Amino acid sequence: MYQREIVKRVISHIAMAVILVHNHLSGDPEPSPDDKKITMKVGISLMSMNVKLHDHIIIGDSYHSMADAGYIKKITDRMKNLISVY
Repeated sequence: MYQREIVKRVISHIAMAVILVHNHLSGDPEPSPDDKKITMKVGISLMSMNVKLHDHIIIGDSYHSMADAGYIKKITDRMKNLISVY
């Protein structure tokens, strides 16, 4: 799903927070470079609308939480730094 589609759904549901979830058919729950890229794009889009991205969970033979891995905090910190410059 593209970030603009996610943003449309957030707006239509008047959401204040989001958890992204998807599965990897390979069974390997580790995030791909594309998973990280879309998480960054969606996170920035949501933060610009004051909507919190709580996590991006990938399901495989087990699961991977980008929040638990620190990636969501990294996105949030980068955006906060960018905003504070302006």
